[in-house]
Amino acid sequence: MASNSKSQLRITDRISDLPDSLICHILSFLPTKNSVCTSILASRWKRVWASVTSLDFHEIYFPDSESFVLFVSRVFYFRNSSEIQKFKLECYCVERFSHIDGWIRTALMHNLAELDLCVENYGSFLEDENLKLPKSVFMCKTLVVLKLRSIIIINTPTSWCLPCLKVLLISVSFPGHDLMEKLLLGCPALEDLAISGTVGEGYLNFNVSALELKKLGISLDTENDDRCLADYNDLNVLVRAPKLEYFGLEQNVLSNCVLKNLKSLVEATIDLTYHVPTEYSGFVGRATALLAQICHVKYLSLSAHGLDNCELPVFGNLKQLRLVLHRCCYWWAEFLMSSPIL
Repeated sequence: MASNSKSQLRITDRISDLPDSLICHILSFLPTKNSVCTSILASRWKRVWASVTSLDFHEIYFPDSESFVLFVSRVFYFRNSSEIQKFKLECYCVERFSHIDGWIRTALMHNLAELDLCVENYGSFLEDENLKLPKSVFMCKTLVVLKLRSIIIINTPTSWCLPCLKVLLISVSFPGHDLMEKLLLGCPALEDLAISGTVGEGYLNFNVSALELKKLGISLDTENDDRCLADYNDLNVLVRAPKLEYFGLEQNVLSNCVLKNLKSLVEATIDLTYHVPTEYSGFVGRATALLAQICHVKYLSLSAHGLDNCELPVFGNLKQLRLVLHRCCYWWAEFLMSSPIL
């Protein structure tokens, strides 16, 4: 009898005894394909997945684009009317833009809080085709997190506002002068901004102005086929963010950076790993100016090939320093001498 009792204890299904709300919360951490598969476990699980508020779709888990599109469409059709907190989509079937547009619109109708889109056109002959975001994205009153990557056209309407948006991550290719200004005008509550992408030749102003911004990361590559970096002298980054606490910059060609009114800045990460100073005559002046503008930070991570000819400021508040050196150099010793309380 004792052994039978132990066997019964071992096979007790404790998870199925949990309330639906808790099970849905657990399933929200899984890709949607996996959460739907739980419907075969038992009758108790048959419709639980339909109430999960996080939808996470990855085309890589499917044998072809047709089966992926069918699956996503069926999930939207069969799920109940509960809110959708998060909609994440990684898709590579560019010929299905009409489907993607419909999925986004449907998610927005369910009080969507987080939209994460990664759309590529691998394997397609339609190289110039891009996904245009529905205008309803820019009118969503519930959106808190917006992540846009790859071949997505950010075509903001004339009048728009995302009043609750706090996190914005975008990947851009050859942006225009006014892209960031247009985006930030409609995001009055933005606190976290990450920008990555590619810029081309010629003059470009990259302006970031946000009163509530606390965290800013910029990762820009200058496209350069002939590696003649000296020709790229006209990329300007202007930051106006009085509440900024963290600033990160990664570039292969250092911009002319102007950081205005950043008294609240506490931490900075500067990555110039792919920048070879000897190939770019403007590096010393721009690096010197950048360091002078962040010299009041308490925490600094710096990766560079060399700062030998730069005039280093005094880092009077610096408590923690992380240096990544890519060759034998001596400027790091001067850097330590310029940090009296390190």
